[in-house]
Amino acid sequence: MNSEVTAYLEKDHRTVETLFDDILDSNDATRKRALFHAVDGELSIHTEAEEAILYPRARREPELKGLVEHAEDEHQSIKDKIALLRETDLEDREWNVLLRNLRDCVNHHVEEEEKELFPKMRELWSEAERKEIGEALIEAKERTFRLSVVTVHEGATG
Repeated sequence: MNSEVTAYLEKDHRTVETLFDDILDSNDATRKRALFHAVDGELSIHTEAEEAILYPRARREPELKGLVEHAEDEHQSIKDKIALLRETDLEDREWNVLLRNLRDCVNHHVEEEEKELFPKMRELWSEAERKEIGEALIEAKERTFRLSVVTVHEGATG
């Protein structure tokens, strides 16, 4: 696994894009629900790790501060859209509209990260720094994932 932070996050981005494509291509409600839960989980873990590890480090760089603040605003918008989708019945015609809106918001965020934020990170940080940040981000994602599994398991048994 490539632990360089920008390459690792770009891989995450491709995973989410594929999940969105799969949801939108599916006509099976059970499959759509499962795929949405996968998107929800991926985005939740991804954004939490970026906000805990990557963005605080990037904010220290004057050239990145504005981009990070904008990215955090977009994260909040994405979280709001996910919350709305969770509350909307999948059988409701509005659900697909909301999903496309979420996908468009995520795609816009990804494009800005990959075309603006990541290139500047590559300019400002050495490969060793980017790998160190990437490894910390991977650890944060794994920790968040383990906590979410424990929480789901405890909720199912408690």
